[in-house]
Amino acid sequence: MEANPSISVKIEEGVKELRIGQAPNIEHKKGFSITGTIDTPLKWFNARKEAIDISDAHILVSYENGTITLVMNTMTESIKTQITGKIEPSDDISKAISINKGVYITTHKMGETFKMNKSLFINKSEAEVLVSGLMNLEVKVSQVIQDANDNRGNVKVLQSQAIKSNIPEVILMQIAPFKGSKRAPVEVNVYINPENYTCTLVSAGLKELIDNATKEMIDLQIEELSKIIPKEIPILIV
Repeated sequence: MEANPSISVKIEEGVKELRIGQAPNIEHKKGFSITGTIDTPLKWFNARKEAIDISDAHILVSYENGTITLVMNTMTESIKTQITGKIEPSDDISKAISINKGVYITTHKMGETFKMNKSLFINKSEAEVLVSGLMNLEVKVSQVIQDANDNRGNVKVLQSQAIKSNIPEVILMQIAPFKGSKRAPVEVNVYINPENYTCTLVSAGLKELIDNATKEMIDLQIEELSKIIPKEIPILIV
């Protein structure tokens, strides 16, 4: 079979080749974004380093957001590509319970939440006592006030005293801060609003655990990236 003939046409810019017959489709390069585990940028660079334009790439690091992002082809928006690694919270704090979020729910619902997640407690018997106390708190406090039978008494004081006698201010839990990490013991405070019997969970220990673990994990990735990336690719803390 004869090859397709070609003809040359002279135009102002020069000589162009015109092909007769079915020509292959012209594919334009497109940018994209990928988000994965915190080591995703490191793995991507190791696998594709030969194809990366080191003069048009940089790495962004955010300790606050727990992310590392390899940004490439920044000069052309249509082909700009971002490979992001993110530290993901564990199911313990993303699905099971809400700590340090400022979210108030009824004590009864909190009791049900703890009942379904007793594995988060180091002492299971204490968990059962706490669950019962939360789910029946409003009834118990009302009974205390009724038994006081003192119209001159301060209801708010009675409420506060009854809550403290039924619900510990601090509970000991075991929580994994991130997916894949081990559970660690942390103290959790139970804050209760006596006016509507809603409560929230606060833990300075958990925040410290998350902050320290985040810094450790990101620092490790920066150290590994620094071993393989050319000096032309800057690592920027944002």
